[in-house]
Amino acid sequence: MDVTSIQVLLIEDDPNMASTFRRTLRRKMRNAFQIEWADRLSVGLTFLKENKVDIILLDLCLPDSQGIGTLGKVLATTQDTPVIALTGLDDDELAAEAMQKGAQDYLVKGQMDPNMLNRSIHYALERHRLVKKLRRNMAALQTSQARISSLVASMPAGVLMMNAKLEIIFTNPLAKSLLKVQEKSSKAVIKAETGIDLDAIVKTFLSTKKPVWQTEIETSSPNVQIFSFICAKIADKRGWQGDIVIIMQDMTKEKELERLKSEFITNLSHELRTPMTSIKNAINMVLDGTTGEINSNQDKFLSMAMRNIDRLARLINDILDFSKLESQTQQLKFESVEYPNLIENVLKTIQPHADEKH
Repeated sequence: MDVTSIQVLLIEDDPNMASTFRRTLRRKMRNAFQIEWADRLSVGLTFLKENKVDIILLDLCLPDSQGIGTLGKVLATTQDTPVIALTGLDDDELAAEAMQKGAQDYLVKGQMDPNMLNRSIHYALERHRLVKKLRRNMAALQTSQARISSLVASMPAGVLMMNAKLEIIFTNPLAKSLLKVQEKSSKAVIKAETGIDLDAIVKTFLSTKKPVWQTEIETSSPNVQIFSFICAKIADKRGWQGDIVIIMQDMTKEKELERLKSEFITNLSHELRTPMTSIKNAINMVLDGTTGEINSNQDKFLSMAMRNIDRLARLINDILDFSKLESQTQQLKFESVEYPNLIENVLKTIQPHADEKH
């Protein structure tokens, strides 16, 4: 047997017609087809359970099965094999029904020639291959969509999509909760319930001409809340068609924590500066000789203490500056530093500790 030949199962009760099919196929190409014949549907189904073929030529009118139900029985046995339905009637309705039920083609037995039969078999095989590929791709797409849907549904942020008409076409569970969205809630209802004007947010985003834009909105209905919105244009191979995705988060707790932290840092710096100022003034009085004369060694260590007090004051100022940077009320300003002076001050600070160890 030629391993490249097409394996054909012919289910046909008429021996003369079966011989005609054999001759017709062999006339076209002797080694292109390997044909198995079954004269009853039951015989053909038994053969299919034990053997694999590339294509089935099925007569719809057999002694043990009549009509379109014959096709259904074959497809129920082997869904992975293309079937060409055969009949002695030139019936367009029956042909259409056979194709709808799963046949790859429909042929009238008395109207075939070698070219037609050969072409029908090869086209049926190719269509079946393409259908299988399409089904695999659809299954992969559905799996991918299910994963994406699960991911979006479990995101710790609200996600909603709007089309080119600014209609809401998708909301994940958290977005529904934040926006108090019911099944048919409109943007007007959302605005009335939450104070969030989605139309205004999107129109401002579109006016920026940016692909991605972020903003914060403070509402007071029914309580004061602060929301963060990130808007982005959804583009595909054709470019942006008008769809927009909005990612929103309730930032109320985070903003409250920032406020409490800022208050804590401000109070802490005040509590540290008060005693530090008193210490600095006291050391200044000693260095100035107000409390009596001091020797050079005392002057050296008191001056070192004064430098460290100034250093501590700068650290407190830095903490305050970082707090202002986080709240975006201050910007960093970089400037040059003289390394020799910096190194000298550090050495003077750690020299006493180094002397104690040696």
